[in-house]
Amino acid sequence: MKKIIYPILFGFLFLFSLNQTKAQCLLAKAYPYANFWDSCSNNKGSLNAYVAFKAKSSCFKYEWTVNGNLVDSSYLLHYTITQNGTYDVCVKVKDTCNNCDTTICSKRTITCFSSTCNWASRYGKVNNFDSCSNNAASMHAYIYFNYSSSSCFKYEWTVNGSKVSSGTNYPYYIKYQITQNGTYDLCVKVTDTCNNCDTTFCSKRTFTCFSSGSTCDWSSRPYNTYIGDSCKTSSSNTITSYIAYKTKGCYKYQWTVGGVNAGTANFIQYPVYKNGTYAVCVKVIDTCNNCDTTICWSRTITCISNASTCNWASRYPNSIFRDSCKNTSVNLFGYISFNSNLYKCFKYQWTVNGNAAGTGSYISYTVNQNGTYNVCVKVTDTCNNCDTTICSTRTITCLGGCNWASKTPYTYLWDSCKSNLSFVNAYISFKTKGCYKYQWTVNANNAGNGYVMKYAIFNAGTYNICVKVTDTCNNCDTTICVKYKTNCYNGINNIELSEGINLYPNPTQGIVKLDWSKGNSSYVIYNISGQSIATGNLTNGMQTLDLTSQPTGLYILQVKAADANITKKIFLQKE
Repeated sequence: MKKIIYPILFGFLFLFSLNQTKAQCLLAKAYPYANFWDSCSNNKGSLNAYVAFKAKSSCFKYEWTVNGNLVDSSYLLHYTITQNGTYDVCVKVKDTCNNCDTTICSKRTITCFSSTCNWASRYGKVNNFDSCSNNAASMHAYIYFNYSSSSCFKYEWTVNGSKVSSGTNYPYYIKYQITQNGTYDLCVKVTDTCNNCDTTFCSKRTFTCFSSGSTCDWSSRPYNTYIGDSCKTSSSNTITSYIAYKTKGCYKYQWTVGGVNAGTANFIQYPVYKNGTYAVCVKVIDTCNNCDTTICWSRTITCISNASTCNWASRYPNSIFRDSCKNTSVNLFGYISFNSNLYKCFKYQWTVNGNAAGTGSYISYTVNQNGTYNVCVKVTDTCNNCDTTICSTRTITCLGGCNWASKTPYTYLWDSCKSNLSFVNAYISFKTKGCYKYQWTVNANNAGNGYVMKYAIFNAGTYNICVKVTDTCNNCDTTICVKYKTNCYNGINNIELSEGINLYPNPTQGIVKLDWSKGNSSYVIYNISGQSIATGNLTNGMQTLDLTSQPTGLYILQVKAADANITKKIFLQKE
């Protein structure tokens, strides 16, 4: 499809109506300058403008309006439009120090939007396929367009005339469960909300893979099971169990230990805290044939000590206390952890100078003046009815030391879209040199500690990018956050499918079991910086991935299958 590039229109307006009665008004002396333009291509448009002054002042505030509606409050305007028309773009600049203002306006006429849809020129294409084994079947389909305004599109899928739900993350893709043989009419209605038109694509799929039996025969389905226990300390024990059927099906699982829900995967690790005999049961549900069976075992635990009091020293408590100074406030931080499997029994109560400060294993508490602060955490073991308290004293003297505004921080963000792996990027610089350290996060995930950040992404969307900058010379810090929207990965190749792949345990401490059923394929594992840390090949069956040499964090498994690039997230959490 040819791109239509419309010329960028520039308009300059220098007429100001200044309030002459304000002798001290800074606006006239600031030599105001305004620039207005618009951009239009492929049925996408934006109104753009900025206002600048030769003499800068922190007293100036801005109010942008489009056709009388308030749309922005910075010196720069970028306003998205979706239809033709004439737009009044105005900016009202206020001098808050001297209580005066001026307004600058420009009219922009937009004519670049087409009035009707030409679906043929958008090259819409629907791919659909099915997967059928034993008594399980599903129908898959997706649609894509060689067209840049797909953000305006809405999708409505139907099977045999009945509306079915698309995925919440990928509305242009569906996976529909089939429970009986027959011919299915699959359709998708695509609506262009920007131009108010639509089209419909349909195809038929015939299924013959279901057996004629109407009930489940669980005796004909061989399975493997395991049950064991592991006593880690004198105060806790873990019961481990799994079940695996040799024939594939539409299985769901519900585990119980002593009548208490214990998990919904085919594998559990369940902690117990007292000796006794425990009934371990798993209810297996065949969702395709609407039937189930329950299998139970018993496990007797004798390794847990009957001591009636706590020995906190044997639990190796580890506590961290620190503070962080910012301009006019300080954050006091506290964290505590234990080398004990009883952590699920622990409750926390933090105090700062006797005032309640939080109930988790971690706190961040703000104070606004220099002084000495007593930070304490009381930890209660609810299983054994005992507690301990750990304290630290922090003396704050840094308030008033840093002026981050005078350092003139500057940040720049961009993305790099690639076929298999994309990134959001950012860097920060300061006008004045200093003893700076950096900590970047993307959507609260660690993303690096240099002044430049590169973070791998696997979906289009909006990302919250933050950098915490610490001035180690003056013992203070500041955090700057920006929301960044990227359209990387608008195609089908980045769909995270669960079909044919199963990972467990996830989160993992290093060893991951991978159950694969889509034939010979290759895989790559990436860290969050986009670096390849492992590669290999897959065949049908159970395989092992080893991440024990890697640090705690988020990793991405990408498998190149015949019909798509399949991605799965792996959470590595080391003790």
